[in-house]
Amino acid sequence: MGLKKADFSRLGRVADAMHDELLPFMADVIRTDTDPYVPARTMSLATSAFVNEADLQEGRIVYGNTVNSETGEPVNNYAQAQHDGLPGKRRDMHPQATCRWDEASTAANGTAWQAIAQRQADAIARRTK
Repeated sequence: MGLKKADFSRLGRVADAMHDELLPFMADVIRTDTDPYVPARTMSLATSAFVNEADLQEGRIVYGNTVNSETGEPVNNYAQAQHDGLPGKRRDMHPQATCRWDEASTAANGTAWQAIAQRQADAIARRTK
């Protein structure tokens, strides 16, 4: 079969399905697996994780107490201070809580995330006609 006769339209549909399904799916998996590492004295920080479309495109999960409804960005620096090293992490609610919780979670879960993403991507590709 020559390239002139090949139908590449499925590739576009698979790429769209990956974007629409895989990224949000993995964001939920990563957010759930990362939760035990997030400082949680009052749970306001731990429950503040969100992903909007722009963050999803950048591969980010954002933590912050308050969000600007127009930009979707955190409006205070509490989460950043906790992430970057504000001392005194209490571990009553989350025994694994730490600064740089993203790095700790990636170290603990990164290999599993890759396997989950591969399985999910394979499933999406199989059902995309």
